Amino acid sequence: MKKITFLLFCTLSVFPFLNAQVGIATPNPGSTLTVNGSMSMKYRLVTGNDTATASDEFLDYKGTSNITISLPAAQSGTGNFGGRIYEIRNGSAASTITVSANGTETIDIQVANSSTITIPPGSTAFIKSNGATSGATWILTLLGQSALPANQKILKYGLKTTSPINASTPTNSETCIGVICVRFAGTSPNSYQSGARFQFKFTTQNNYSFSRWLFGGGTGATTGQGGYGRGNAAANTYIALDADGLNPSNDDMTSYIISAISSQKIYRINAILTSDKTNPTTASAVKIFIEELE
Repeated sequence: MKKITFLLFCTLSVFPFLNAQVGIATPNPGSTLTVNGSMSMKYRLVTGNDTATASDEFLDYKGTSNITISLPAAQSGTGNFGGRIYEIRNGSAASTITVSANGTETIDIQVANSSTITIPPGSTAFIKSNGATSGATWILTLLGQSALPANQKILKYGLKTTSPINASTPTNSETCIGVICVRFAGTSPNSYQSGARFQFKFTTQNNYSFSRWLFGGGTGATTGQGGYGRGNAAANTYIALDADGLNPSNDDMTSYIISAISSQKIYRINAILTSDKTNPTTASAVKIFIEELE
């Protein structure tokens, strides 16, 4: 009798919380499930053609031949697994993974539905069940590179458009990435200025040797002018890139390549000037685009 009473008490005590929020390592969960700590989900190494199961989450392939990973068939009723996520990584050097939906089911890839998707080497796909039982039963939520070969890099760039061109432009147009900043020193939106030059500086606290090539907008070969130049650039000291001023009314465009020799960084800079226009009405602007290359 005591055991029955105890079990009944436990059942009644727990019942009000069955539909409540659950917290792990926290007394105040803010979501249906709040985990105040690390999480662990199953990792499985795939060695050949395979089928994702109910106990899988992360599937990893490192083989040397093309394989197919099949998705499970959608289930109706209490067995429906809407919301299930599979993370599939292709860690092979040159082989592909084909992810195949079951039977006539398809995968929603945003612009169309397909019975299969391909994961190239070095990429990972996230696939989520939408709970449907026919048609597009899966959604491709992400397909991206998880790694790059040693001789490939991800492009890093900075981009800024400043409008209109006025007395604040030398400050407002400053565009930075890595150890370099570039700005336009001109203040007139519609006329030529001898001091209207693009300038650059290195932001580090050390002197940097640099070399550069200028394409368009001036010639010459001395420090602070167009063409090829080389010298020491003090930190946070602007140096003019152009041999002469630029004119927004000509819609000038110019390009530079600058190398910070000490850090072995290469920067490619493209800049465009436009003047005030009346038809259609547009304000003058300067656009600076900097790519950091290694």
